[in-house]
Amino acid sequence: MMKINIPQFDINVKKIDNKYLLTTFYGCWALLSEEEYEDFRLNRSDIFKSLEKRGLIVTKKNIGNIREKIRSRYGYLCRPPDLHVVGITERCNYKCPYCHSDSGEDGRDMDKKTAIDVADFILSVPSINPTIEFQGGEPLLNYSVIRFFIRYMEERRGEKIISYRLVSNLSRMNEKIFRELSDYGVKLCTSLDGPKELHDRHRGPGSYDNVVRWIDFVKQNYNKISAIPTITSYSLPYAKEIVEEYLKRGISLVRMRPVIYSGRAISNWKEIGISVDDYFGFWKESLDYCIKLCKSGRWIMEGTALTILKRLLTDYSDNMCFRSPCGAGINQLAYDPEGKIYICDSARPYEEFVIGNINSSYNQIMRRTSHLRGIANITTLCDSCVWSPFCGTCMISSYGSDKSVVSIKPRDFYCNLNQKQIEHIIKRLDSPDRAILLKWLTRSLSYRGYIGIGI
Repeated sequence: MMKINIPQFDINVKKIDNKYLLTTFYGCWALLSEEEYEDFRLNRSDIFKSLEKRGLIVTKKNIGNIREKIRSRYGYLCRPPDLHVVGITERCNYKCPYCHSDSGEDGRDMDKKTAIDVADFILSVPSINPTIEFQGGEPLLNYSVIRFFIRYMEERRGEKIISYRLVSNLSRMNEKIFRELSDYGVKLCTSLDGPKELHDRHRGPGSYDNVVRWIDFVKQNYNKISAIPTITSYSLPYAKEIVEEYLKRGISLVRMRPVIYSGRAISNWKEIGISVDDYFGFWKESLDYCIKLCKSGRWIMEGTALTILKRLLTDYSDNMCFRSPCGAGINQLAYDPEGKIYICDSARPYEEFVIGNINSSYNQIMRRTSHLRGIANITTLCDSCVWSPFCGTCMISSYGSDKSVVSIKPRDFYCNLNQKQIEHIIKRLDSPDRAILLKWLTRSLSYRGYIGIGI
């Protein structure tokens, strides 16, 4: 990589095949031909207007737009936490080999007194639209406290508009619980790792039949449900089959997610772990298949590609893991059954990431997490990296593998993976597949009504 200095800001440069990618820290970028890059390097006027329009060259004409872009792109650093992951129980009736929790069936449950304290703390956070996500273990094993929690919040929410999500394996779902959750407007999310032989290998015999039965039931009753596959070494031969399974279930978004080196996965890593190259090859195959299906009229999107498109072409991102710094301790907090507060859900296996408890005040918690707003790009490698504006960091993954909250680059798994994935999407945007990818983006962002600088 090379660095070019201009009077206002630095531009990072990387050659990709026979073209040059230019990026700025605030997310403006351009892919130039060799001739265009030479014009830029020699400060020729031919390329000036194009790069001014794209925000790489800063002038009095576009400085206002760039200021607004920076405010929009990094505004989340000034917002209070709006995602609250409530670990309602540590118990689970499954023993998935990749689970970040390792408590099994003997884990703790949140009681009603702790639920009240957690709810009161969440209500004290100055967020108008908080989202409460119930997780476990398997949260339906402590459903009575979930119901109590929601009723308590609804009675005291005032002007707040609260959204609820439940992340469940659905093994303890029944029609009564489903109707109650529907009445409260709770959105459901589950795990569907792929076809029957793969899902059952991950999560146990009979788990596939149960989860697809409830996915089909929810969709037949006009409710939305989302699902995510966790990709292990077992998943690698199933790229197309996983996509087909999601289409079969009527789910039009499949967000591939690599197994994280945390919790139970650590002891099982030799069996289920994957390398960056293995996962990237799998992801490319699944992405290619999604694009092929869309061209044939069968509509399905790959979630990581969609997230990268949002990072490249807009200033909006709903994926905290693709922010730098990420949302941990900034826009997300997590609570265990005893009321300890962690910076994010994936951090719950590590006491090092406890930042307080329900007896702490909101101001105390924010003071303890203030450093997280600057911990992401703490290395000069990030400062000079062409991918940095679009990348994300995961302190939990880094801590699990290297016992360091600052990722050791370029050894870090996500550092390597993000570079490969972002470069691949940029190449696809520079190909005939661009039209399909832009349809994905405009469908996803249609309610926002804009696409930002870069397209």
